[in-house]
Amino acid sequence: MLKGKELRVVKYLLGGCLTAALCAVIVTLLPSLSAGTPASRAAMVIQPDRVTRIGSDNLVDALIAQHFSQRIRRTDLKSAVLSVDFVIRHEAADIEPVYEDVLKLIRLSFKQARNVERLLIRFVDTGGDSGQRTPGSERLLLAADIRRTDSWLADDGAVAAADLLADESWTRRLRISFTAQGAERFGRSRGL
Repeated sequence: MLKGKELRVVKYLLGGCLTAALCAVIVTLLPSLSAGTPASRAAMVIQPDRVTRIGSDNLVDALIAQHFSQRIRRTDLKSAVLSVDFVIRHEAADIEPVYEDVLKLIRLSFKQARNVERLLIRFVDTGGDSGQRTPGSERLLLAADIRRTDSWLADDGAVAAADLLADESWTRRLRISFTAQGAERFGRSRGL
């Protein structure tokens, strides 16, 4: 049988073990206690809306987070020049989603990222209903060339309030050029 001193030691050991076990249970239950709060929701590993530099390590993630309406065909980032080629579905004739994609790219390239100096955007039609490329079927419809040195980019509200459909001055600002096929397809005689 245990005597007084030995009994006290056993009680302290059991008390310590129970306290440690209780702490372990509480620590494992903490995440489930906050399951209903917005902060507990799963977060993306890369926060694309916090991108300050675009590079080969985060370019794809940053572009995917923009949820473009047109499919991206090719991207390239060299010497602070970001080039993005989109494929426009063969049957699409509405210019508004195209302009929305242009504005999203401008915000990403010049309002969020700090290392892009020039943005080159091209919209092409691959000539097939499925959007698959066949030799000689690809046609450029329109292109844009935007530079960080453009004075209107300094105005934070300019991009947010831009209405590319109503304001023809955006053609010059964004250096938008339609090919003959693009002008015919989108109902433009020239420019916007």
